[in-house]
Amino acid sequence: MTAAAQGIARPKAPAPALRGHADCFLPGVSAAFRVLCLGVVALAALGTVLLEIHLSGGMPTLFGLWALSPYLPTALALALAKGRRTGTWIFGAVALFSVAFAAWAYGEGFFVTQDAQNALLLLFVPLYQWGAFLVSLMLGAVAEALSVRRVPAD
Repeated sequence: MTAAAQGIARPKAPAPALRGHADCFLPGVSAAFRVLCLGVVALAALGTVLLEIHLSGGMPTLFGLWALSPYLPTALALALAKGRRTGTWIFGAVALFSVAFAAWAYGEGFFVTQDAQNALLLLFVPLYQWGAFLVSLMLGAVAEALSVRRVPAD
């Protein structure tokens, strides 16, 4: 005789897991951090475009493209860190640090102390941002290699 025929209640199937870690845009990270990282990178790119327009008198230059160049791969790295909790934290932290550094350098150089040599910021700040991005790629690769569980051979 089956359990239903005997009047015994069948145990309920477990509730589906809350939407989050496995199929989330940046798994393992709260939605606030995810929105913060990508939003800050997008705002930094917009701010860089506006700064370039302000500095060049409305005429975009190659320095503007160079100053904008670190933000796209940073956003792509954040997007491609799906399923890699450590990589997401690394890319997110480096993105926030990189944007904060650029905001400080551009603000200090172009609005606080005005000097003719401050134009070199448009050359060197993106260079430092690219360097930070490449270091984060290396750290992410090392963290990913260390987090892979190795099954011992029999």
